[in-house]
Parts: sequence; C-alpha cells; structure tokens
Amino acid sequence: MPRFEETDNEIRIYFEDIPSEEIRVRMKALHYRWQSDGRYWHTRVSEPAMILAEALCGRTAVGSDMPPHEPAYGSGMPTEERSGLTDVSDVLKRYRHICWYPSAGSDFREVLFLSEQYYKWKDVPKDSGQVLPDLFLLTDVYPNPDTFTGGYGIDPNVNGYTHIYKLTNRTIKPGDYLFSGTRLLTDIRIDSLERLKNVSPDINEAVCNMRRESYTGTAYLFHVTVTSGLLGTWKTDVLYAVTENVAFAKDVLLAEHIPVEYVIQIRYGNGFGGSRISGDWLSLLLKSLGCRYFIANDQYCRIYDPDDLLVEKVIKEIFNNGELQAPDYELIYNIDGVQWSNYGPVLWTRIK
Repeated sequence: MPRFEETDNEIRIYFEDIPSEEIRVRMKALHYRWQSDGRYWHTRVSEPAMILAEALCGRTAVGSDMPPHEPAYGSGMPTEERSGLTDVSDVLKRYRHICWYPSAGSDFREVLFLSEQYYKWKDVPKDSGQVLPDLFLLTDVYPNPDTFTGGYGIDPNVNGYTHIYKLTNRTIKPGDYLFSGTRLLTDIRIDSLERLKNVSPDINEAVCNMRRESYTGTAYLFHVTVTSGLLGTWKTDVLYAVTENVAFAKDVLLAEHIPVEYVIQIRYGNGFGGSRISGDWLSLLLKSLGCRYFIANDQYCRIYDPDDLLVEKVIKEIFNNGELQAPDYELIYNIDGVQWSNYGPVLWTRIK
C-alpha cells in the first residue's frame, strides 16, 4: 500500500510501483498538480491533496504510528463484530422529528436551512406547535466515492470540503468534518459517532443502475457541532446510510412504521445520478411516510402528472400496489436556487 508524509509545505506519496493511470488522472485533477521526482510524488499542502493522500494510503503516513484503515464492509469483517451494533431502525425510533434527504450526496445545507437559528434569522413561517428536525437522515447509494471528497481541483477555502467519503472505508472519526468552508463561514464537525449495523436492503435494478459495493449498507450516527458565522453555534444529529432510496423507504421506514416529518428533494439524479426513473416516485410516498413538510426544487412541488406511467407502474409494483397518492402542496417559504443547488427555486411546502 502507498504511504504518505506531510512536510511544512508539501505532501508526498511513496508508491511501491508506478501508480495506475486512474490514480494519475485523479492526482492531475488537483489545482496544485502532483509531480514525481522518481522517489515519490509530491504537491503543495492543501485539503483536497490531503484527502486524496489519505484515501490512497489508508491514513498510513511515513514514520507514523497511525494504523492502516480497517477493511470495508463485506471484505471479511467477522459476523460477531457486526452483531453487537445497533439497528438503524432502532436508532430512528429514538427521534420524533426526522428529516429525510434521499440522494443527499455531500450536501449538508439542510442542517442550516432547517435550524431554529435560520428560521429566526429569515423569519420563516412556522405552524403552531411545529418542531424543527431533531435528526437529519441522509441516504445515498454512493455510486462513486470520489464525488464526495469536496471536489478535486477545487480550492477548499472557496467551496469547502467534506470527509463524508471516508464512509467507504470506515475511517471517519471524531474531529472530521461533514462540511467545512472558510468562505462560507460554516463548519459541521463530528463530536462523536456511533457505527450502526449494516442497512440490508438490496439495490432494485428497476429504479437504480448502480451495483452493490463492499461499502453498500454502511451506516453511522453522528453527533455534530454546527458553527456558522451568520447563525451561531449549535448541536444536532445526522444519520448517514449508504443505501438505495426506494428500498430504504420500503424495507426500513414503512416496514418499521417510522414517520419522517420532513422530506427533502434537491437535484435528484434521474439517470445522471444513478436513478432509472424520475424523482416523481417520491411524491407518491409522501403521505405514506407521514411527511408534513416537503422542501424541494420547484419542479418537484407540483401536481403529480398521471401520464408518468413508468414511475407509477414501477413504484406500485415495488410497494405491492399499496395506496400511493401524490399530495397537494401549500407554499410556506422559498429561496433562490443559487443558495441551494443551482437547480431552480427551493420551496418549503406543507403537505395538504
């Protein structure tokens, strides 16, 4: 396995053999490109460079006593080691106001936008007795770990970075960041975490064209501190499960009768992100999921199109022709898409 070391002004990776073409492409994609002097590859110190070095080397630095990364799920971890972990469904039942964000990727803006601090700052209307989320539940099938590194070739001081990609080899730890960005004045730092039992739903080929990987099913509960230059500091919980969304809805949320009061649908895949069907499937489940507030791009907050027969046929077959009906939406609040997704306005709606 390659090893790396960090000096005052550069990061070096020592490879036993010439790095593969795939690795060289990833290294060249950085803003400060890696160079080779024959003994090692090196580049200027930056967070994306460090993220790549850690990913390639399993956090084993030259002269370091840090242990190599643990094997990923499905790669020989003993059954007895998994047996003592808590089920995701049992953890979800601890919370009363869950916000579910399917296909969340590395987007953690919901932690800001659905906070008491943001609601007070922007005077977002609230219903009588409404309680904002006490848990943010994020799911994603994780088609490509590289898409979760914060972006190679992107200055972390401008766009920020995330350590969420470490879920793929279970090296994520307290002190890592779900998000950190200097320009955006926001940090979401992991204070503590709980590794959970693997989520078991399979990937349904009718709705997803991604294959099952060794890390599919990985799940963690994070206790985090959010620090915002505009909103202040507060704590919240985030549960991230590497799983396919439709299967998770059927085999966990509905099967275990776990309501999700808030649902988010931002820039859903629809073919380019691994989904074989449009994001309209989610609207058919909102009432069954117990959703009261739907936060989504405006294109999803519309009257369901009955002509979308593919979505309706596939979803009803998966859910055994259950009572699936798209709701009506009542607008509560909205923001410009530039603030969240660059994919059209984002609407806060009430399910009628």
